[in-house]
Amino acid sequence: MFINQWYYLVFKFLLNLSTIKTPIMKKILPFLVAILCFSDNFSQPPGWSDGFIAAGFDNHIVAIQSNATIIIDNSTISSGDFIGAFYDSSGIYKCGGFSEWTGSVIAVTVWADDIFTPGKLGFDQDEHMNWKIWRASDSITIDMTARYNINSNTPDSAFITNGLSEITLLEGNTLNSSIANFDSYDLNIFPNPINEDHLTISSSSDNPITSITIYNIVGELIKSYNNLNTKEYIIDISKLSSGNYILNVNDDISKKLVISR
Repeated sequence: MFINQWYYLVFKFLLNLSTIKTPIMKKILPFLVAILCFSDNFSQPPGWSDGFIAAGFDNHIVAIQSNATIIIDNSTISSGDFIGAFYDSSGIYKCGGFSEWTGSVIAVTVWADDIFTPGKLGFDQDEHMNWKIWRASDSITIDMTARYNINSNTPDSAFITNGLSEITLLEGNTLNSSIANFDSYDLNIFPNPINEDHLTISSSSDNPITSITIYNIVGELIKSYNNLNTKEYIIDISKLSSGNYILNVNDDISKKLVISR
């Protein structure tokens, strides 16, 4: 508790200093905060550390105070839950930084894309930060809606290199979460993005695939497969035009599909 309060005091001090617009100050401040925050963040939910490289100066620090409103299904979250910022990487959401909720103030270090590593590993400048919470009690990942302190250095959801901001509200529910619990089913979707005529969906866990539904981006039903009981299913998508779609599996797990021919 004392350490987290000390982090917050240091963060507020640096946030005040961030009004000094010298280039060296803009570079050093987020780096110092990143060291403070990341050094106390060794545990993690499955797969969340695969989407970024925690190194260098290029990051955005997001503070969440102990009195912030964080609600899932009208209930507060618990210590041991994780809060993370996600970016879209070719239709797959990857975590760009996270922190464990302790009940006191935390700061999430959100990392920029590492230009020296092949593929996308982090946020691009001005990219939207999607917030999600991993609930430790049932290993469910929930999409969250965020509200920011308008008086902070960067008062909206855009990733800004060397940015400093503060979230005052995170709100979500399990019914509308777009990535409800992909990990628990060990679902594999291939290929995605799609440039072929068939899509293969498979489950490597004990949970079978019982239903598959595809919607277009405005929510209209495109394809539906029910009464399934299989570990793998192949869908003919040869007649679907290029664009974005939503794949729903077992009525509670959704994932964005990108068809690019």
